[in-house]
Amino acid sequence: MGLSATEIRPAQADANSSTGAAACSKPLTAVVPGAAPGAVTKVALEAIRREKERLVNAGLSKDRADADILWALGAGHSESNAVFSRQAAPTGKLATWLAQVTLFDVVPDAPAGGDASVSVSFGGHLRDNTASPQTMTWAQFCRMVTRHQHGEKDGAYITPAIFAGSRRDDADAESIDVLALDFDSGANLEAIVDAITRQGWTAAIASTHSHLTTETRVKKSAWESWCAEHPNVGAEEFLISKKARAPAACEGAAFDRAEGSEVILRHQPLPKFRVFIRLARPWKAAEYPSHSEAELEWTRLYHAVGNAIGIPFDVSCSNTGRLFLLPRFPVSRKPVSRVLHGAPCDAHALAGTLPPGEAVSRSTASSQTASRSRCRH
Repeated sequence: MGLSATEIRPAQADANSSTGAAACSKPLTAVVPGAAPGAVTKVALEAIRREKERLVNAGLSKDRADADILWALGAGHSESNAVFSRQAAPTGKLATWLAQVTLFDVVPDAPAGGDASVSVSFGGHLRDNTASPQTMTWAQFCRMVTRHQHGEKDGAYITPAIFAGSRRDDADAESIDVLALDFDSGANLEAIVDAITRQGWTAAIASTHSHLTTETRVKKSAWESWCAEHPNVGAEEFLISKKARAPAACEGAAFDRAEGSEVILRHQPLPKFRVFIRLARPWKAAEYPSHSEAELEWTRLYHAVGNAIGIPFDVSCSNTGRLFLLPRFPVSRKPVSRVLHGAPCDAHALAGTLPPGEAVSRSTASSQTASRSRCRH
């Protein structure tokens, strides 16, 4: 998280460099022709090692070199680790590259957009309400938010907003370059990837701490009201209709136990992901007559992007000062991450196409205020 100015300097492309456009279009050195499938990972790791060494020798930091390599491969940090440690099969662009790795001795050239700058803020832990701004490249940002660490649901957090002061507060939010969405309804990674790819956007995707959880907590009063109104309908239907959970994740769901004012419902493993999307044009509070109107417009932008993806998303994360923990995972579950290459999202254009009936009203925005102090992670 502590990145210096030298670490965010754009990489200089050399027309004669082995990472030029030719690296993407035709084979270079045949490293190990006819290598057995088991040798592919070793060859890939050696290719990445050489590429990282070349980038560091060219003046980049090790962190920046890692970011550029992951960006080129379209892979999240957690996904790459799992593949190279043989704990998961490769998918997407990483799988394509590995399938050809015996023909190449370099990493493909990174797509356009990785050197674009984004500014975000960081905090040290959940109870820390101060936010320190930082600027980095989009490739570096993608590496950071797809790099899971093992641990509890706490630790350093990111908030996409830059604030007028050091305090993380909606009223002090000045600008936002990146939009973050939580998908906790049970949509799997492939569905989210497909939906964003159809839009043509660049994005970083990472599983959250509660990814593949088999428990959902609900208020006891809500559960009891549901049971009274639907005496012959169980937990499966409750989760689908009240929590917008994907039917596949709710199959066989049942009441498990009560704990205080909550009840716990058990169900199939529930996929949960966070998606960061780079905006083509930042939201800036100064562009609106008042800060309250600026916040309303951000909520419109937020809903427009989520609606365009077409998968149920957590609307409580739409306030400007929302924090998101940097990726963490419990020992019982494996993390997943992915990077998608494409264009930045024109959220302003999307919001402009919303029919009047879908525009976010002041009452809707006000109803979300109560959830603003809660942290989604």
